[in-house]
Amino acid sequence: MKSAAALDCRNIALAHWTASDGRLDLEELLDEAFAALSAR
Repeated sequence: MKSAAALDCRNIALAHWTASDGRLDLEELLDEAFAALSAR
């Protein structure tokens, strides 16, 4: 389950990064995604 959640975080971060045409920082997006997961 943890690996599936990690992949979901990565996919969401990549989707946001792609939608921004690379303007957003991918590392920050990944950090935000994992922080949101950890908050649960």
